[in-house]
Amino acid sequence: MTVDQIFKAFATAEELSERGSLEAGKTLANDLRIAELNDMALGRYRRFRFDVLERDNFTCQYCGRSAPAVVLHLDHKHPASKGGTTDMQNCVASCEDCNLGKGARVLS
Repeated sequence: MTVDQIFKAFATAEELSERGSLEAGKTLANDLRIAELNDMALGRYRRFRFDVLERDNFTCQYCGRSAPAVVLHLDHKHPASKGGTTDMQNCVASCEDCNLGKGARVLS
């Protein structure tokens, strides 16, 4: 969502509230704030993902294959489903085959 789209949508929300549809205006404004926060979070995730892949030289840390020959994922060494955190120490570059094959297991 661009800045122009956000401003237009807020203007629409204000018009709705002025015409008596206050609840509809509040809902639209709230939805737009959530969308904006989601866009910001997505941008931070993309940057984080790139930083991990760059640190690992765009190479799977399990089998050694590199992009563009393989699709690379982020893998949690300690799975998020088992309390692992999404940070630089716990995430590594992993090819699709290794990541999907590993699943939610902790490798020693």
